[in-house]
Amino acid sequence: MDNSCSGVIDLHHVELLCSDYLERARGFCYTYGFSVLAWSEKEQRIALCSNGVVFVFRERHTLHHVDTVATICFQVADVRSAFERAVRAGGRVCSAPSTLQDGHGQVEVAEICTPFDNTSVRLVCVQLYTGPFMPGFDDLESCRTACAACSAACDGACTGSMAGAGFPRNSPSYSQLTCACDHVTYACHRGTMERCVQWFSQCLGFQRFKVNQSESGEQGFVVDSAGSSAGMRLKAMDYFRCRESQLVLLPSSDTASSESPSVSSSSSSSSSSSSIGLKLVFAEPLTEGTNQVQLFLDEHGGPGIQHIGLISKDIIGTVTQMRRHNAKFVFIPPEFYQHCRDSAMESRLDLPDGMMSQLDENDILLDIEDASGDSTSPSYLMQTFSRPLFAESTFFLEVIQRVGATGFGAGNITALWAALQQHFDKQSTELVTSSVAAPTSPSSPSTTAAVTSSSAEVTTSNDYISSGSSCSGSGGGGVGEHVSMTVGVS
Repeated sequence: MDNSCSGVIDLHHVELLCSDYLERARGFCYTYGFSVLAWSEKEQRIALCSNGVVFVFRERHTLHHVDTVATICFQVADVRSAFERAVRAGGRVCSAPSTLQDGHGQVEVAEICTPFDNTSVRLVCVQLYTGPFMPGFDDLESCRTACAACSAACDGACTGSMAGAGFPRNSPSYSQLTCACDHVTYACHRGTMERCVQWFSQCLGFQRFKVNQSESGEQGFVVDSAGSSAGMRLKAMDYFRCRESQLVLLPSSDTASSESPSVSSSSSSSSSSSSIGLKLVFAEPLTEGTNQVQLFLDEHGGPGIQHIGLISKDIIGTVTQMRRHNAKFVFIPPEFYQHCRDSAMESRLDLPDGMMSQLDENDILLDIEDASGDSTSPSYLMQTFSRPLFAESTFFLEVIQRVGATGFGAGNITALWAALQQHFDKQSTELVTSSVAAPTSPSSPSTTAAVTSSSAEVTTSNDYISSGSSCSGSGGGGVGEHVSMTVGVS
């Protein structure tokens, strides 16, 4: 095995394949506070950014049967060296190293197939490039000008006009809500996770770290509950240990201290992504029954990228803004926040008065991570999850704020399990009580149908999403949908 580092510097961009890519991108900008960075009409690709986070939306033709995240792109110091290392370690070639260039300079690029088949890893070196994004892309204003001229020449018949595409010129108060990519989570078939972990270790130099201090190195972090089919196994990796070989991550705009957030905005900065580095998380179902990972695999048509975590320095303010722009986030039952209060989490973290209520109102999870044992300054994180971005119950976003914490809220998983069980038990009790007290005759078809329908909702609420939502935040919102997106995701 090659133990040298692959020279990964940072995450450069993430590429999504979707139908009607401009419409998807337009909704994404409006809802999640991204701005247009560059556009390639010829390649039907548009790059959106929020600080250092870049998502590329590309028109989906026949490469995949559903909308999906197809590629993660790493900036590396030397494309050819990183590519050769990956190939020696068993990586399959998607495209060999080549040079792309335009008037702004040149970019070295190569691409490798991952064990997931329908996703790839792209390697780029942009040190000799000064353009807005990549060769072949133009900045938004150049696109608007060119398209306006084209539209005028065609008497408005130009169908590819960016001038009329309706992309918002985001105001400083709304755009750039997130500042870095925290982690990328892959969903794997049962029994295949370790092969994927080894691939990223051997091909790209990522290293394992524990999601929780009690985690078994071989088994990973296991999320399970008696009598439930929702169990899953998690393993996490990052690139931190390669710094021992003098690898230096690029500085990030979110570098700051780890003070407690204020009530109104939780505006203090969390741990910087440059000190943590991009993380990869792998999730696999423990059983073949219905659970959130298996649902993704079924609706996606195989393994792939389940969600991406975006860092916010002000998660309450960020989520509030996104909600105002139609973002839909998963519901967290009130029992979770009662558990936080019962365990004196507010006083342990010295949270300002009213902050727990703000987290409750915005469905934001809170978890303490005190690996140092120093109770005077415990580390913690806050996180919340969007509804699926596509029509299928597949890809979604996580918004996360770290205050010294480096893990994934393992305590949230256990506490949330208990809260959800209490929530469903209460629903079941209320349902039985209301159905017994109902004045309508038991033989009435309408009453029977109503009780059956309600019972089905409670019975299946431990299961998983049956309908997804679009980038603009529309879609279903049943109890079962809430559960699947919250339990055991990181």
